[in-house]
Amino acid sequence: MRNTLFAILGGLLLLASCSQQNASITPTTGTTVVASSVPSLVLASLQQNFPTATLVSWSKVSLQTYQASFTANNKARLANISATGTFIAAYGVVDPATLPKTIIDYITANYAGATLVRAGTQTDSAGAITQYEVIILINNVQYELEFDATGKFLKQETEDGHQQGTAVAQSALPATIRTYLSTTYPGYAFVQASSRSTNGAVTSYMVDITYNGANYDVLFDGTGAFTSAHAEGQGGGDKGKGSGGDGHDGSETTIAQADLPATVTTYLTTNYAGYTFGAATVDKDSAGTVTKYEVKFTLNGKTYEAEFDSTGKFLKLD
Repeated sequence: MRNTLFAILGGLLLLASCSQQNASITPTTGTTVVASSVPSLVLASLQQNFPTATLVSWSKVSLQTYQASFTANNKARLANISATGTFIAAYGVVDPATLPKTIIDYITANYAGATLVRAGTQTDSAGAITQYEVIILINNVQYELEFDATGKFLKQETEDGHQQGTAVAQSALPATIRTYLSTTYPGYAFVQASSRSTNGAVTSYMVDITYNGANYDVLFDGTGAFTSAHAEGQGGGDKGKGSGGDGHDGSETTIAQADLPATVTTYLTTNYAGYTFGAATVDKDSAGTVTKYEVKFTLNGKTYEAEFDSTGKFLKLD
């Protein structure tokens, strides 16, 4: 049975909704992983920063971030560490019911129906709280909310630092989008689709399709109304259907997954195990020399685009 404080917090979080149900408190925020699968650099980073850590358990809270849950100096702690061993941040685990009223009020007003996952604090050398971190779940999207010491809202992020698209099946797209695509691009081939959300509400959709030998990114707002389309490999044009191209000069060409450099394939397999390939393109300059590769893929329900240089070296992830 949940304690009274948790029940009170649940009522506060859902005050703005019609149903009064308790917030769900869970001990971890990501996919649980066994210590043997955690990179040695990550394990070493935890040992270096918290040499007395005991009762350590691990979870993966983003594609490139591991989180350790442990006890140090008789206090429950959380630490985020990148896959390369970079120490990101540490938080003291706190009873969510002890959060300042300003934080509860902010969540109530801006995230009605949210499920509270966990709460933590950062402190200075004197032990004074400098920042609060609250993880919430709403409409199956997890958000990290940060507040200052007074409970003033600072920013919203996903666990990996930015809001990535959430993968959407073709059949799950709004009817208005499916109708628009079939009418405007008859016979098109669906590649993948994703949605983006703010405060739990879908604000836009992006659908990748192939039509007449070219790739298109077709964008819609949260209601499914068309906003713009960008053709890849067509001189940055937009098929006359919206403002702005994709910044390419006609040198971007769609390629098969098998045509990617081995270094690209190895990087994706190693760092994004279990990913689903979506599409790939190669950029060339006016002389026909390869300048970069782009790969779109999905993993754990989210859509990503990775860029690599001409040798297949990783550049960035969007």
